[in-house]
Amino acid sequence: MTIRSGSLADEDACVDIWLDALEARDGSLPPASSRDRAHAKFRQPIVRLGLAGGTSTPDGFALTVHCTDEAALLELIAVRPKVTQRGSGGALLDDAVAAAASSGYLCLDLWVRRGNDRAVALYRSRGFSPTGEHEAHPLGGEPMLRYRTVFV
Repeated sequence: MTIRSGSLADEDACVDIWLDALEARDGSLPPASSRDRAHAKFRQPIVRLGLAGGTSTPDGFALTVHCTDEAALLELIAVRPKVTQRGSGGALLDDAVAAAASSGYLCLDLWVRRGNDRAVALYRSRGFSPTGEHEAHPLGGEPMLRYRTVFV
């Protein structure tokens, strides 16, 4: 699986993928504010926007942003529901880890909603561990849990 670099020109397609993935995960349309919240994440300093599949429209993406001098943050990662279980998520996650490490960060953090077992299994398979930190999700529901991988 090849992951290519994206740009802000891919933002709308990535947000559409994100919303489709949320709908598939939750079984209902995400709140209207989810689109604006996703777009806002692209306003942060970007470490890497990795795109999977399709040359004109991606099948998945991972947005990694600057968090602190030591930590990058995997802000969003999603794959179109119709193409899940084909390795795109793992390839995007591996690309995000490599980008953060090669950019000089000491670790890569991410937040995942408690109960998102499929995502947690992927993160754990790539060496992420829970930090024990949690916070309320801004839209309610299950809390968000922080996971981290540290680069050796």
